[in-house]
Amino acid sequence: MISCRHHHGNPASNGNGQQPAKPGISTSLPMPVHLTNELMPGGSRLFFTWPQNCSPLRLLWLIVRLPALPTTYLPDLVTGETWIDWRWRGRRFSAHSIYGDFLFFSENPDCPETLLRTLAEYLAAQIPPDIPQIKSGG
Repeated sequence: MISCRHHHGNPASNGNGQQPAKPGISTSLPMPVHLTNELMPGGSRLFFTWPQNCSPLRLLWLIVRLPALPTTYLPDLVTGETWIDWRWRGRRFSAHSIYGDFLFFSENPDCPETLLRTLAEYLAAQIPPDIPQIKSGG
């Protein structure tokens, strides 16, 4: 954890009052990732919800870059919802865009937490939680 208080005389301080980041730990996440454990009637697990601040096609591209194998891309042009299914590391996952969020599911509710966290942190680092609006002058 990076401290925001200034530590005088602390050799671990980097001079600007913050502790240096530990090797191998990403500090670039825009906000903390919180995994959920909500079981769906079909048996899958809703494990992560994130603001939909990119298009479903962009999300599909991010999934391909994991690298993962997309198996379904189903946009609904009437409602604006999209379903994406993919396989990654021997597991099946889905994403559903609805009500301004992406909902992420694991087909197997017993999928290892480390795998779910890795996936959630990757997506959170790639999709900004809030895109600032550009104000026009005048």
